[in-house]
Amino acid sequence: MDFGLMDGAGSAAVVAKQKGVVSHAVLAFTGLTDHAYLAAAVSQLIGTKGTTEDVASVAEAAPGGVEANADIHASADYRLHLASVAAERALTQALAGAR
Repeated sequence: MDFGLMDGAGSAAVVAKQKGVVSHAVLAFTGLTDHAYLAAAVSQLIGTKGTTEDVASVAEAAPGGVEANADIHASADYRLHLASVAAERALTQALAGAR
């Protein structure tokens, strides 16, 4: 789980591999919007080897399509950027422990 400057927000990822290929992947965000949600873009990781490039592509797309919160601490655009960074970290850590 990775908590960043999204003001109490975080991301968490669960990844499983079979024979070196991602067979299951879930990525969740909380605090970025008015409710927690699962990132649909993480399904792009299934069937890949989970390379650095695969993770970067999914992480960039993960917060897409949501209306991020904005307040005096951070703009919505900045929070979306942080969500991508948090997603990449969470997915990388989950892949490191995937079997």
